[in-house]
Amino acid sequence: MHAEDEKLATAFAHLRGVDVVLCVGDLVDGAGDLDRCVELLEAHRVVTVRGNHDRWVLGDEMRHLAEAHAAAELAPRTRAHLAALHATRRIDTVAGPLLLCHGLGTDDMEFVNGGDDLQRAPSDRRVHRDQRGCAVRYFARAASTIARADELRGTTS
Repeated sequence: MHAEDEKLATAFAHLRGVDVVLCVGDLVDGAGDLDRCVELLEAHRVVTVRGNHDRWVLGDEMRHLAEAHAAAELAPRTRAHLAALHATRRIDTVAGPLLLCHGLGTDDMEFVNGGDDLQRAPSDRRVHRDQRGCAVRYFARAASTIARADELRGTTS
């Protein structure tokens, strides 16, 4: 998401008929309005996990990156929201448990490339046991990119 508040607002304006919206983190470090992003996520009850950029800002790490937010400049509500995010969230679905995460499990820096063959990946890369011991399969790595606003303009619901 990287503080893309305008694109996030446009996406929510066009979103209809969904049960839940999921976000895989990286709310911070972008040119938009981070506080507004957090307000929008809270208003729409988005289930969100922490990304590596969210972890970095709270730990005051990697702040040399372009458009990096400074931890000291975060609004108290935004800081509290980021601090409350977990690395993973287990969600029960009709298709079985879903592990929402930024990377793979609790490792927010590990990922599956789009060209990776998940059928041939080692089993420890496809199955994870959550805190309750339930098996959760990785089907793909979700991208935290929001659809471009111009792609949404012609959408009808």
